[in-house]
Amino acid sequence: MPDTKKAALPLIVGAGPAGLTAALMLMRRGITPRIIDRAPAPATESRALLVNHASLDMLEKSGVTGRLLKSGNRIDGVRIHVNKKEKGFISFEHIPHERNYLLLVPQFTTEAILSDALAERGLRVERGTEFRSAAFDAEGADVQLLRQGSEGAMRASWLIGADGAHSSVRKAMKIAFDGSRDEDMFSLADVMLDNDPDIPENEAGLYLNTDQPFLVRFPLGNGVHRVISNAPGILGRLPEAWVFDKVIWTSEFAISHRMTDRRLLGRAALIGDAAHIHSPAGGRGMNLGIEDAVTLAELIASTPTIDASMLSREMEDEQRLRLRHWERERLDRAKETLAFSDRLQDLATMNSSMKLFALPMLLQLVNTIPAIRRKALLAAMGQGSF
Repeated sequence: MPDTKKAALPLIVGAGPAGLTAALMLMRRGITPRIIDRAPAPATESRALLVNHASLDMLEKSGVTGRLLKSGNRIDGVRIHVNKKEKGFISFEHIPHERNYLLLVPQFTTEAILSDALAERGLRVERGTEFRSAAFDAEGADVQLLRQGSEGAMRASWLIGADGAHSSVRKAMKIAFDGSRDEDMFSLADVMLDNDPDIPENEAGLYLNTDQPFLVRFPLGNGVHRVISNAPGILGRLPEAWVFDKVIWTSEFAISHRMTDRRLLGRAALIGDAAHIHSPAGGRGMNLGIEDAVTLAELIASTPTIDASMLSREMEDEQRLRLRHWERERLDRAKETLAFSDRLQDLATMNSSMKLFALPMLLQLVNTIPAIRRKALLAAMGQGSF
C-alpha cells in the first residue's frame, strides 16, 4: 500500500463540465490536480445546450471561449407560435454584451473542448477509475480508489465532488440532497430537419397549442434541431409540416429539484450536479456548475497548503472565513437558480388556456418596456432572475 501522506494534490471526481473546468482553472493557477471518472469513455449524448455569457467570460482567459464560439450555434432570438400562428419574436439584439446572442453547444462538445485544453497542458482524465471512500481531516482526505478491479489509495489536498446527481463523494461527506421529483415526464429528440425557411437555424421556436403540451425547438446547426416537450412521445408531437430525415437521439425523463444545504467538509467540496439539480428551463444547470468550478479553483489557489498545526490563529480564522464565504455564496446562487428555473417551468407547464393568454402578454411586455426587456435579457445571460 503506498504512503498516502506523500505528494498530496487535488483530486477531482467526475469529468463533466464542472470537473473539467475545475481542473483547467487549477492548472492555470499552477496547481496540477488529478481528475478521474468511472465511465470508460466520454458521453456522446447530453441534455445541456446553452453556454451563457457568464461562462464564456469566465473561460475567456483559458482559451476555451474561442473554441466554444467556433463549435456552437448562435441564436438571435425566440419566435413564438400560438395555435399555428406566429405571435411575436423576442430578439437578443438588446443583450447588454458584445456577444448579443445566445450560444448553443451540446454538453458533450463542451466536454471535448475542455478535455482537449487539459490535454494540451499535459493532463488527461483517468477513465475507468472509481472513487470508493475517503477519510477526511483538516488538511485533506485519504482516498480509496478502484481501477480495473484493483484498489489503490492516494492523499488528496482537496477532494472535489463533481460526480453528478448520484455523487459518491457527497455520500462520503454525509451531506443530504433534499428536494423532490416531478411526476410529469418530459421528452426530447435531436432530429435532422429538411431545409425550410420557416425553421431558421439562427432562431429558437416556442410552439403552443390549445390543450396540447408545449414544444420548444433549439437549432444546433447543420440541419440538426433539438425539440423538447413536457409530455412523452416527442416525435408524435412535431408539427405535421416538418420533414425530418433522421432521428439522432431521443430521451424521456422526469425533472428533479434538489440541492445540498452544505458544500464543504474540511477540504472536500461539492460542485455542479453533485450539489444541485433542477429544471433545464433557463439553461442554468451546466453554467452554474462551471461557475462553481471557477470560484472553487480561485478559493483553492488562495488557501494555504501548509500543515494545519503551523497556522496562526489569525491565519486559521481568515481561512475559515474564506471557506464559509464561498459556501454561502454558492448556496445562495443555487437557491436563486432553482427558483428561477422553477418559475420558468411553471410558466411553460401551466394550464393551456392560461398559457396561451399569459405568454403573448409577457412577450409584449418584454418587447415594449425597456426595463423589463433588460431584466429578461440579463436573466438569459445568467445574470439575475426574471
